[in-house]
Order: sequence, then structure tokens, then C-alpha cells
Amino acid sequence: AANLREPLKRGALEAGPWFVLADELLPSGEALVRNLLAGIRTVRAHGGEPLPVLYCPDSFGHPADLPTLAEGFGFPLIILWRGLGGPAWPGGDAFRWRAPSGAYVLVHHLPPAGYEYGANLPSDADQARARWNRLKEVLAPRARTNALLVLNGADHHARQTSLRDAIEALADVARPDRVRASGLGEFAAAFVERASAINELPKIEGELRCSPG
Repeated sequence: AANLREPLKRGALEAGPWFVLADELLPSGEALVRNLLAGIRTVRAHGGEPLPVLYCPDSFGHPADLPTLAEGFGFPLIILWRGLGGPAWPGGDAFRWRAPSGAYVLVHHLPPAGYEYGANLPSDADQARARWNRLKEVLAPRARTNALLVLNGADHHARQTSLRDAIEALADVARPDRVRASGLGEFAAAFVERASAINELPKIEGELRCSPG
């Protein structure tokens, strides 16, 4: 725990706001509230500030009242993957989600491959160019802003070695698009700012329990 304090304090390591990534449909609402309270308290006890985003990359569905939870904790953005998608929902990576309570929150929807699409980035120029072309083919048609999220790593993955070299290679081949390393909090702030200026974002309501295929 002592080894976490310094990187959390300077922002090199981001954590929270959940204590654990919960199943959102089986536990009670109170359990989810306590989960967030415990996560926020734990991150701060170790010298950091929890992520200002309700990060739900691998929950297997989402209750209709999740925007109420996000709004109540002051999170302007939910990032999620499963549950949203398929013919029942509009396409794209940005939505306004309305809860039965009337709470509205911005949603960033991860692409069909989930949160692993930016894992194991290559540092070889030719491989980096091919990888960027594949990433852009997936991300660009869904994008409603000019802020694209490429998550590097996932569960069941070791931390990538030579990440700086891989990001530099990707940045070289992606021009004129701009590629750079950032934390999830920085992306969230940029995404919220850009999406907030769009008046016609698709609006969604209800539980997100879609499981196409």
C-alpha cells in the first residue's frame, strides 16, 4: 500500500471510484452506493483522488437508475461497454442517458471489442501503421467528438513494456491525427467538454441489458 501512495498523489496511477467493479443488476442500490463510498474513501486514504467518472468497462448490464447514481456522486460521465449496442440502440460512442428520476448523464460507449482494443501496441513502424488503420476503422465512424479513447491493456494482460516507444510509433504514423498518452481522467474531461457542445446527441432511457450475438 505504501508503494501506491506516491504515484496516486502525483496522478501517475489512477484508481476508483469503485471499490470493486460490481455487478450492477444483482446487488441493491444501497450496495452500489456503499461500494462507491468505500472506493472513494480508500483512494483518498492512499493519497489520491478517485477518477471523476463512473468507469464500468466490464459490468454485464446496467440499471436504468445508474445516471441517478452518477449524478448523486457528481460524476458527469459514465464509461461502459456491455449492455448497450445492437439494433435496439442508436450507434455511436456518445449518448445522454436519462434515468426514471429525471437525472441525465453523458455516456461514452466503448467499441464492440470492449476495453482490450488498444492492448499490446507495436513499436515497429509498419505494424503501428497497420494497427492505427484498424483502430481508426473502428473508432472514427462511431465518434461524435474528436476525442477518441484507446485503452492500453485490460484484465488478463501484463503491463506493456516499451509503452513510450509504442505510443511514439503510433503518433508518427497517425498524423495528421494527434496521438498522445493521457490518463482516463484527462480523456473524460476532454470528452465531456466536447460532447457538451453537441445539442443533438442521441438520448437513451431504461436498463442496458442488450447482448447481441
